[in-house]
Amino acid sequence: MLFLVFLRHHCVHDDLQSRCPVHEAPSGKGIKSSEYSPIRIKFDFTFIDGSDSFKCLSSGQNITWGGYTYQCTAEDVSTTEKNNVVKNTFLNLSTFLTQFIKVKPHTADIIPEPWSGTADVDQTPVSGYDMVVFVYARPFGSGSNTLASATYNLAESSLQRPIHGFIFINYRVLPDQAESRDSLENDFFHTCFHEMLHAFGISHHSFSNWRDSNGVKYDPFPISKLYKGNKVFEVIHTPECHKYAVNRFGTNIFANQTHTIPSGVEIEDGGGSGTARSHPEARVYLNEVMVGMSVGTPVISDLSLALLIDTGWYQVNYSYARGLAWGNGRTYYNNPIPDFAIGSPQTAFPPHYLCTPSNISSVCNYDYSGVGLCQSTNVDCGTDTEFCSNNDFYNPKSYSIRGIYQTHDYMLFVVPYSNRICKKNSVKMYSQEEFGERSRCFHVGSSGAGCFNTRCDNNRLFVTVSGVEKECEYAKQALSFSGITLNCPELSEICLLDSIAKNLPENPYIYLPDQTPSPTLPQATPQQSPAQSPIPRTPSITNTQVPLRTQSYDQLALGLSGLQIGFGSIALIFLLFCICMCSCKSSSKNRRQADSDSSYS
Repeated sequence: MLFLVFLRHHCVHDDLQSRCPVHEAPSGKGIKSSEYSPIRIKFDFTFIDGSDSFKCLSSGQNITWGGYTYQCTAEDVSTTEKNNVVKNTFLNLSTFLTQFIKVKPHTADIIPEPWSGTADVDQTPVSGYDMVVFVYARPFGSGSNTLASATYNLAESSLQRPIHGFIFINYRVLPDQAESRDSLENDFFHTCFHEMLHAFGISHHSFSNWRDSNGVKYDPFPISKLYKGNKVFEVIHTPECHKYAVNRFGTNIFANQTHTIPSGVEIEDGGGSGTARSHPEARVYLNEVMVGMSVGTPVISDLSLALLIDTGWYQVNYSYARGLAWGNGRTYYNNPIPDFAIGSPQTAFPPHYLCTPSNISSVCNYDYSGVGLCQSTNVDCGTDTEFCSNNDFYNPKSYSIRGIYQTHDYMLFVVPYSNRICKKNSVKMYSQEEFGERSRCFHVGSSGAGCFNTRCDNNRLFVTVSGVEKECEYAKQALSFSGITLNCPELSEICLLDSIAKNLPENPYIYLPDQTPSPTLPQATPQQSPAQSPIPRTPSITNTQVPLRTQSYDQLALGLSGLQIGFGSIALIFLLFCICMCSCKSSSKNRRQADSDSSYS
């Protein structure tokens, strides 16, 4: 039986954006209002419906675009059915974006800019929109798992906000039907959302134009590096990203043994020039919609919206985001997971997130939404120089195998099969399996896993097999049904996960009951970069002063309490001293009186 590994989308935005020159619209004509209004986006389908120099019209045709040449196959050829899928999905996307993103309206006409050798445009001025995006059909090659790619090439003059761009669709991998965020199949929709956020300016090519809440460009841009051994963490700590990190990870700073930087969102360092530096780190944000290579079911979370806010160009409504369960400690400990952001996955992550060498196939993924496997390869330090040069981070348990994805820092995690997703009508391995909205993955017997209907009642977990319902009363409990035995997970790992996945409040940093107050950003402690070659890289540290720890309110209260005890003790001693002195004086007087009386006798 064939199982298909679920790799959703590998983004190559950076490679495309680096080839796309960005121009500035004429000055003084763009944004004149200080008030925010729902964003107005025009998706232009002129080259979807009409002629296009770079669109596949027949199998065997050679197309050169974006710096590469591709030979078209039958799957790349444009058809009316494919065109309708694209247009209707983008109409759904436009409605969704307009609902939760606001901008200062662009009042001038937008005159589209062509991209020579890659994208023709209709240069007729467009009025009444804040951004114009031309949509194209393009070949990406038979081995590509890139579903789409976007860039922008025109910015407004006063704020440098993107106002015109392109999005290129891989027609080889289009779905059969148009999608929305809430459709059962929605990978293409989420890919288009991901790419539109790049066109909105979520890209390291745009960092120099991001602005603070006063509309002033950051100088310098709030990004810092932290070194742990040979592992480098590059972290954006713009204000909203910092608040996001404080809330999610429970810490104001990220630290090694000698240095600190403000906590924030780690930026991807793997995946090559097309992926690195413009996405959140996939190890930390596995299936968040903005990671560079996502697996499993994508989530538009508060992370994506925090990035939008920190450009300085957009206002958002967080209630349109959903909770990202991966790395959310409130699903397991009711508190952040210690060291999840910059710790070794083998030691910092919950055990069921990862595989071990003895358990790599037919296992449940981290949120029990499907059955998958750990894609792995043997460790070979003769060639795995990056992996082996930092065992403390990548492989502290000295496993003989590692994960295969550099974007995920080689961690051994479960990649779900695309045809073994519990909510969808999938391939059955066991006759008792059931699929649907309430179906979740359970491990079966001593090996294997399958999908079965569940329900939660006040954090009590129930599972139904062939019409018989039983309760999971504790972790690893074996529940026997007719012809099959299921192994219970930690009860919260399914029930609390469901609650986390719901929509967020309008501002989750204000209304979450256990929200940590947003602190003032600490300053990054200076440190030198490690030598870039040869590997292993050893940090050359010139400032080894350990930063002072900030007292917590509890520590301060304890100190004051101790101080009160100290003053009380002094007062008591002084009182006893006075009593003693009085007593001594009285005794002395009595003795003198006795002596006097004695002399007169």
